[in-house]
Amino acid sequence: MRIRNVGVLAGLLSFVSIVAACGSTGSSAGSGSSGSTLVVDSKFSFTSKDADPARGGVDFTAVPLFHAMYDTLLTFANNDYTKPVASLASSFTPSADDKTFTFKLRKDVTFSNGDPMTSADVVFSFLRLQNVKDTPSYLMAGVTSVTAPDTSTVVIKTASPDPALPFVLTNPAMAVTNAKQLQAHGGTDAQDGSKTDSATSWLGTASVGTGPYVLKSYSASAQVVLTANPHYWGPNKPHYKTVVYSAVDPDTQALNIRRGTNAVALDIPTTQASGMKSLHGLSVQLFSSPISLFLFMNSNPAISSTAANPDIQNAVRYGLDYTGLISLAGPGSARAAGIVPPGFLGALPQSDAIKTDLAKAKQYVQHSGIQNPTLQLHYQTGTSAIVQTLASRIQSGLAQVGITVTLTPQSAIVGLQDYRAGKDAMGLFNWAPDYPDPNDYLAFIPGGTVGLRAGWPASANPGLAAQAAAAASTTVDRDRGAKYVALQHELNLASPIYPLVFPGESIVSTSNLSGVQFSSVWYLDFSQIKNK
Repeated sequence: MRIRNVGVLAGLLSFVSIVAACGSTGSSAGSGSSGSTLVVDSKFSFTSKDADPARGGVDFTAVPLFHAMYDTLLTFANNDYTKPVASLASSFTPSADDKTFTFKLRKDVTFSNGDPMTSADVVFSFLRLQNVKDTPSYLMAGVTSVTAPDTSTVVIKTASPDPALPFVLTNPAMAVTNAKQLQAHGGTDAQDGSKTDSATSWLGTASVGTGPYVLKSYSASAQVVLTANPHYWGPNKPHYKTVVYSAVDPDTQALNIRRGTNAVALDIPTTQASGMKSLHGLSVQLFSSPISLFLFMNSNPAISSTAANPDIQNAVRYGLDYTGLISLAGPGSARAAGIVPPGFLGALPQSDAIKTDLAKAKQYVQHSGIQNPTLQLHYQTGTSAIVQTLASRIQSGLAQVGITVTLTPQSAIVGLQDYRAGKDAMGLFNWAPDYPDPNDYLAFIPGGTVGLRAGWPASANPGLAAQAAAAASTTVDRDRGAKYVALQHELNLASPIYPLVFPGESIVSTSNLSGVQFSSVWYLDFSQIKNK
């Protein structure tokens, strides 16, 4: 989610459903009025980092929690993700060159403990995010300074024009936190924060935000409990006194949605969800996820000389059975023509996608000089059956061009660690948008976050890296979109990363609910859900 995130996920899709008293958790659900309990079942695999927005804020299964507990300077309204609007900020003004951004803060905002929010809290939050140097820290890349000229003004400066910065600031990892509380429990915004910050464990016991809910208890493997924030300043007052976010398998979620009230399920496979349209009292939505599934080959010969071979990489590029992969991804799925999702600025049309060419792929295998090339394909288990299914189709498709693929499933935690460390020779993973702008997909260029995980530093293709930098800093959207189209054409021909599909997703909800809306930024907004 961002990925997203908005980040990188622990699995192919985030899984969420809201179930009633008769669900597997045994909690009691009310009518949606004050004092009731909302039970949210999610097939998550959290770590302790996922209670700290500066460390887990781009893990897409966790972002509904961060969005519930923490607010950001800017947000999106009315499901319009093309234009950020003020939230904790009352207004914001970019300079003509998009290198200086000035934010005026609301003066009526309090944290969950009653402390007033000031510009010092914003500066602390952003510098802590930057200096702990954890996964979400890349959101601060290019930021040269964050200052507070007065208690209600924040100024952010960037090294180069950054027209996407307002979109970045909507990500839950950019949460504004209570500096005084965090500092009292080991938090720091100092430059050595990666070594000295020790607040993460405490954040598993308490939240320090301005959002509609606060943390009551946290278990990375079982459930997270939120309660309504009595000091919430914002317009969307929570409709439930308690929200329980529990780890529940998808089969149980499907049972709960049939027998519960006040229920929403986001993890039911689209083939099954499609068949539920005829059930009385349910509402079913099918759509393409903005979460892209991609394959990569590691260009670092120290990891795998076979995967790093340019001819083998091209053989994979043209040997993949793209049509077969789409057919397996379920109703609502779409081919990933490039790294940018459909509907985003600079997205490629379907007609521009790389097409399967088995003859060309076989020629590349022969030209590589590698006899009987063999690769290990790493992916995570315990997330979705579709991952195993697609991995098997990749294996059988590449066998047709003479490449032997050995499937190597890993647990979600181990798989994510190895992937982030760049240890996989070949990997099947996904990317959730951290903010709805093509600049988020700079992660896929040489030297980007995903590029480095694929052993592809900027020095491997400085021309592409420069082309990406030029696209990212272009201030006119029309021109920026055109540059991203050109960049993706080059990536499709030269990258060791292969966009595959945007899988189909479903939202199944009981028809008495309103406000159940998927978000590509925070997945689900608990505070919007209520009875009609």
